[in-house]
Amino acid sequence: MFKRTIPVPDEQLLKVYDDTPLWSAPFGLTLLDTIKYKKNINILDVCSGCGFPMLDVAMRFGSSCKVYGIELWEAGVNRIREKITALNLSNAEISHGDAEELPFEDEYFGLIISNNGLNNVEDVEKVLSECYRTLKPGGQFTLTFNLPDTMYEFYNEFKQILKENNMKDELIKVDLHIQEKRKPPKQMFDLLCKHKFVVNSSLSYSFGYKFTDAESMFNYFIIKNSFLPVWLEILKEDNREKVFTEISKRLNDKYDTITLTIPYTCFDCEK
Repeated sequence: MFKRTIPVPDEQLLKVYDDTPLWSAPFGLTLLDTIKYKKNINILDVCSGCGFPMLDVAMRFGSSCKVYGIELWEAGVNRIREKITALNLSNAEISHGDAEELPFEDEYFGLIISNNGLNNVEDVEKVLSECYRTLKPGGQFTLTFNLPDTMYEFYNEFKQILKENNMKDELIKVDLHIQEKRKPPKQMFDLLCKHKFVVNSSLSYSFGYKFTDAESMFNYFIIKNSFLPVWLEILKEDNREKVFTEISKRLNDKYDTITLTIPYTCFDCEK
C-alpha cells in the first residue's frame, strides 16, 4: 500500500476535488467572518485553488466590486473559469500566474485575502512584498494558514519510529518539511511587520479530522492525494512499507478513534 503512489491526473482530480468541504472550509469561514464588507473596491484572492473563497467573496460583495484571483495550478484556473461561467459572475476574474509577481498596478486593491495559500508558495517574502505593493493605503489584508502542530498525532509516531531506527537524515527531512510548509504565528507576525503591514489581530483556532482507523485515514482523499506522497518521499523506497505499516499499527493501538488536529491562525492586517 505504501510503496508508491500514483498521482491522480488533473482531469480526474477535478471531478472530485472541491476545497470547501474537504479542507479549506474552516479556514475560509474564519476569513469570511474577518474581512470587512465594503462597496466599490477591487479585491484579490492570492492562491485561489479551485475558487473557494474567491467566488464566495465575489457573490457576497456584489456587482459594485471586482474580485480577482491568481493561481499557479492551471487545472485549478480552468475549473474557476468554468465556475465563473456557470454562476454567471460578471465581477470575478482569474489569472494563471505566480503570486510572487502580481500582474496588477500599485495600490489597486482595497482588500487582499489568502486562504491557507501562503503555505504553498516558494518565496513568502516576495508574495508579501507584492501584496503590500498592490494594496491601497488603509486597505485590509487577511490571511489564514495552518500551523506546525498540524496532524501532530501522525507526526509524533512518524518521528518516534525514525528515531528508533536511527534514521537521522529522514528526521531532518521531516522537520524541514514542516518548517517549509507551516510557519508558527510569531514567525508570520514578524514577516508581516517586516513588510510594513500593521497587524490588527491574530487569532488561532483548531478543528479535527476523525477516522475509525489508520487505513481509512491514509485512504482519505486529501491525505492520500496531498500529504501521503510527500511523507513517502521522505523515506527511501525500501523502507516505506515497513515504516508506514508500523505507524498504522501504533495509531490503531493508541486511539479508538484517530483524530488529526488541524490548528490554524487568521491574521487581520492593514497597510
